[in-house]
Amino acid sequence: MESTIPIIDLSAMCLGKTAESSTASEIRQLADEIYRAFCTVGFVYIKNHGIPREKIDKVFKLCDEFFQLDPTVKQKYARPASGSGHG
Repeated sequence: MESTIPIIDLSAMCLGKTAESSTASEIRQLADEIYRAFCTVGFVYIKNHGIPREKIDKVFKLCDEFFQLDPTVKQKYARPASGSGHG
């Protein structure tokens, strides 16, 4: 098993590009890289994804605020144990 988190460059598929502007080989190579990363390490570091920094910062801020809530409040949003198994 690898010990470093792979860096995946999504510039071939970043926001603002159409699927038609990416070649089939670029898409296949990207898919293979992601597949290998999740099979060997389980995580990836994604760069050139096209998501503005402000949106990323806002999501992290909202997550911080949510996880600081009282457990009784957070419990209202818990998934049922018989859910689909997604985290």
